[in-house]
Amino acid sequence: MKVGILNSEFCIPHSLPPAPYNRNMACLNKYKIYGLLLTAYCLLLTACCPMALGTVDTGPIGSGPTTDVFLNVDELRPGMKGYGKTVFSGDKIEEFDVEILGVLKNWETKNDMILVKLSGGPLEKTGVISGMSGSPVYVEDKVIGAVSYGWGFAKEAIAGVTPIKEMLKVLEAGESTSASGGAGDKKGEKGLVSAPGRYMPPAVWELPLGPHEMNVKEALAREGWPFPSDPGKQPILRMVPIKTPLMVGGFDQRVLKQMSEGLERYGLFPVQGGGVTPHGPVPMGDETAGVQGVNGSKVQMAGPLTAEGGQAGTLQIEEVEMVPGAAIATVLARGDINASAVGTLTYRLGDSILAFGHPFIQAGKTDIPLAGAHVHAVIPIQSTSLKLASPTRIIGRIFQDSKAALAGTLGQFSALIPCTIKVAGDQKVEYNFEVVKDRFLTQNLFQWASESALLATERQAGDKTVRLSLSIEMEGRDRPVKVENIYYEPHPTWFPVYHITQPIALIMNNPFQEASIKRISLEAKVSDERRLAYIEDIKVETREVGPGETVQLFVTVRPFGKEPVVITVPLQIPLDVSPGSTITVDACNADTSQALERSRAPEKFLPTSLEHLIKILEEAEPNTNLIVRAVLPKRGITYRGKPLPSLPSSLLSIMSFPNQGGIGRLTEELVSKRPVDWILHGSQNFTLTVKEGG
Repeated sequence: MKVGILNSEFCIPHSLPPAPYNRNMACLNKYKIYGLLLTAYCLLLTACCPMALGTVDTGPIGSGPTTDVFLNVDELRPGMKGYGKTVFSGDKIEEFDVEILGVLKNWETKNDMILVKLSGGPLEKTGVISGMSGSPVYVEDKVIGAVSYGWGFAKEAIAGVTPIKEMLKVLEAGESTSASGGAGDKKGEKGLVSAPGRYMPPAVWELPLGPHEMNVKEALAREGWPFPSDPGKQPILRMVPIKTPLMVGGFDQRVLKQMSEGLERYGLFPVQGGGVTPHGPVPMGDETAGVQGVNGSKVQMAGPLTAEGGQAGTLQIEEVEMVPGAAIATVLARGDINASAVGTLTYRLGDSILAFGHPFIQAGKTDIPLAGAHVHAVIPIQSTSLKLASPTRIIGRIFQDSKAALAGTLGQFSALIPCTIKVAGDQKVEYNFEVVKDRFLTQNLFQWASESALLATERQAGDKTVRLSLSIEMEGRDRPVKVENIYYEPHPTWFPVYHITQPIALIMNNPFQEASIKRISLEAKVSDERRLAYIEDIKVETREVGPGETVQLFVTVRPFGKEPVVITVPLQIPLDVSPGSTITVDACNADTSQALERSRAPEKFLPTSLEHLIKILEEAEPNTNLIVRAVLPKRGITYRGKPLPSLPSSLLSIMSFPNQGGIGRLTEELVSKRPVDWILHGSQNFTLTVKEGG
């Protein structure tokens, strides 16, 4: 029986009681007859011409060529039985049972979704398992798609299967296109991306059910889905991509919460894993790590590395075939910190593979290392059960992160960014690792690693001063980008690290040109002291000044726990200042100074090229500078940051009331800086008046 849901078609399973209409029974018998005829026809057609049903030679896998046959969603009927493949323990691929519940036609624009019920193995206790994404599903020994979608807190293992034809489109697209609606396509983006979350909307689709579709609700209610008793209320079933476990190691537990909040919108959640097998005995920085691990379809698996580069044990596994159902991992970081997302290989055509059946972060065109995975255990959890796994040797790369699947190639390898973090505090810590080149993930992974390194050397509470120095080496640039500053933090060092690592994201997301980062280094010096001082007052001998005069400003600064200190700052008044005009003077710290400059001349902070952006980043004001800013009004305007002081009066009058952006009042600003021994807080200001006449 078929029941309409909006513009879709939902097939009710055979196990449901038929509606009280004789024509439905006749319709059901008709389908059985059609099914028998179709099966006979397919058998005859297969005998005469195997390629007629889409038989595809997948090339050399294992000891010889194999073939995959696809079954289209139009050939599926409720109640049909099949099986899936995945890894529940170790690297052994096991089968589980699948029953077709129905097909949602045009469930998402021009895409169908297959609803299935899973059983067998641990699924009776766990429900759909995070890490199963990509598990291939077969009906009549033909691939129909990959387990990829589900619901949280489900009582039974009801899942959505992405049809294989949708996944194949990703493989056919190759590396030349980005995912539909994904972040990899920078066309149309404006400005700079400075925070996570800019790249894609959450991958959540909602299926509203009309109150009259009682048969549909009865069908799903039998599978454990609750519905409100009020028939006027429309329940919303939220079918989302199965959450992907991100196996992490080397991160401080206090950082994991922050990671979880940042990754949740992408369907990722961090899980503390044990020892990993990042890349066998190949030294870090070698972009071909894992090449010797690929031998036909067999992949050698090595144990985790010690600090000396040797193996600290082994998984006791000699080799595993990269075939449908095998556990895989996308490697985001490896070394002293590790981060890998676990899923399942769906389909292989020669050295090309498809996996997941849903997006990773939907980055479109991407370049992420691909590794095998070893499943230690399946952890039953009421909200979402998960596979606890570790990545093994890198065996290839993912080049497409699309809505329907990940596409990749075995035997090709991604270039990672070598990173070093050195922390000198109560103890010395050095982290060496590599991170993936990604516009969202690179900065975040480096930030989380930096926070973990700092937390490993500092007290959880108490005064501390942190000096941070970031170095970014780039392709095609002779000298590295250097950003340095000093901060006072009474709490765990969250803000300073984000502030100092933000240039990584700004450079990688710049709108001017591709920026390839070769290496990232961070040095941190932590001291248990309160190097703070507050700007208390500012005085001057006289409030009236003449053109060309030098005025002595006296700024009072009070260091923490010490007597006030008076700092003298001379201010030279320009000769061309207008008599009777007012000069505004501010004595402030770096943050206030930057805020004042942004409000008075925002065009200075709008980069026009990558080098201009780097210049802005490198010239950020140190927090130990006392800055005195004096603003003098002048005749003219600024247009897109350029001063225009000599405009005719008529044009000046028109431009003073513009109907477009980029135009501001022309002022002259005198800036004087004095380095001090403390991190400054606060600000003080007053005004001077220019004398009339001689």
